[in-house]
Amino acid sequence: MKILGISPLDKDASCALVEDGCVLFAAGEERFDRVKQTAGFPARAIEAALNATGTNPDQIDVVAYPFLEWDRESQLIQDALDAEEKWMRGFDAPNVAQILRAAAQCVPTRHGSVHGLARPDQTKEKGFLKELCYEIAGAHEAASRAVAHAAARGWAKRAGADHRKWSKELGAGLEKLGLRSKLRRAEHHLSHAANAWLASGFERALVVTLDGYGSGLAGSVSLAQGGKLKRLANLRFPHSLGSFYEAVTSSLGFHPDRDAGKIVGLAAFGDPQVLAEALLSRVELTDDGGFRLYQNLNVHFSRHLAARFPMIDVAAAYQHVLEVLAARLVRHWVRQTGCGTVVLSGGVAANVKMNQRIHEVDEVERIFVYPNMGDGGCGTGLALLWSSQGRALPTYHDVYYGPSYTPAEIEAALRRADLRYERPSDLVREVAQRVHAGEVIGRFAGRMEYGPRALGNTSARTSGG
Repeated sequence: MKILGISPLDKDASCALVEDGCVLFAAGEERFDRVKQTAGFPARAIEAALNATGTNPDQIDVVAYPFLEWDRESQLIQDALDAEEKWMRGFDAPNVAQILRAAAQCVPTRHGSVHGLARPDQTKEKGFLKELCYEIAGAHEAASRAVAHAAARGWAKRAGADHRKWSKELGAGLEKLGLRSKLRRAEHHLSHAANAWLASGFERALVVTLDGYGSGLAGSVSLAQGGKLKRLANLRFPHSLGSFYEAVTSSLGFHPDRDAGKIVGLAAFGDPQVLAEALLSRVELTDDGGFRLYQNLNVHFSRHLAARFPMIDVAAAYQHVLEVLAARLVRHWVRQTGCGTVVLSGGVAANVKMNQRIHEVDEVERIFVYPNMGDGGCGTGLALLWSSQGRALPTYHDVYYGPSYTPAEIEAALRRADLRYERPSDLVREVAQRVHAGEVIGRFAGRMEYGPRALGNTSARTSGG
């Protein structure tokens, strides 16, 4: 069975062509239109997939898409936010002002430097009026609840409109290829769970997915065994570690969808205990290893922290809480199932420090993280699941699933671009000397990597890293 998997169109649009559980081709649209995290129908990537594999559209049996119909997604969002609002009415909200006064006394005196910051205690100063707004909207209980309610409803309205827009674009794109009748949809976190499990090579595994949002959920826990996935628990939106981390990324001045790794870097310089209590006081732990996050869509709270406390301490606290909650979730379900093999997917699994903490859980024996863990990797998930038909698949040994180009094609492209080029007699020595001299080296050799990591075939290297 040959299946075309298409990732969500809202960002990082990608496609994968899978036959009988084997990935023939997979790539993101951004690799062809040169726009970072391209949104929309991945027409160029699909064209490349068909050309590279010699496939005609009529040879495709199924088109897999990891979201339900737009109106069903909208209803799931509404249901999730209604449940959150009911829960918040019964939550014993902490005295934020008191906690933050105590936290301010714990900020250490620092010397030295932090790369990228003017000084190690740098805050996100926004001026008196903005900072007052952040304090009222994020840390004063009555006002913050109203802001949280408005933020959630505004998010729901935008998300519903986006699902409708992308659903329409998906249908139109498939119609041009004669594939609209072959479209098959599924719940979002099934695609994450399937790609993590089926790429791992493990016959039995605890499958954990964590992201921002997908089909009413922010995560899931499943047990894979006997060729099937059994859902054990759902983490309901908006109690989302993805949204939690996006908030601090944005509040510290970075792009929430692509700069989370910079928060991990900042966190290494900070003291997580300065603000750990402030964040954990807004968390309710559940008996199934899960959690609920108070006012998680109210970004003004993290903005208030960023304006008042050193950026590195804010980053460290959010990173710490992320690690604590994720590790607790995994520990609970490893103990419940007796399965110490853990596989991870979803955008939050891009956080390598969190993954390290999960691996360090005493009961965890081994872990596997899906290489294209974010939504760009969802195209392979359902395609692998439906085309494998219950068979265990071999583990991924690499993810060089994109296009490749011959020397003649590369030379022709250089001529078209009117670029000067040469063929060194000793390429390795030439590259080594240039890297040592501090020059930036672009390398292309073999098929392109699938996913967000530079894995050697198409990479830029300097003497600094």
